[in-house]
Amino acid sequence: SVETIFVWDFDWTIINCNSDEYVPAGFLGDEEVAKRITAEMKEHGPTKWHECVANLINACMLEKACSNDDILEKAAEMPYLIDVKQALTDVANNKHCRQAIISDGNDKFI
Repeated sequence: SVETIFVWDFDWTIINCNSDEYVPAGFLGDEEVAKRITAEMKEHGPTKWHECVANLINACMLEKACSNDDILEKAAEMPYLIDVKQALTDVANNKHCRQAIISDGNDKFI
């Protein structure tokens, strides 16, 4: 039998936001995250995006006393696209299809 493989990107496809910014903003606020990510990028450079995001998540945990479960609960609140959710379900229920969700570095929230 022929199989079709669906490959989905996570941010802006499965969820309707940038998870790297959404989750820390839930604890630090949008303006604070924008300020800190800009400072992190200036200090570490654009090739260190994932390290900058990890620093933001660590700041949430230290400054706001967030647990790993708090971080994951915030991630579960990310907005998703309803039609995409249905498509994921349809593909999952089709025995001739497989699927994968990919991200450039986000495996914690997926």
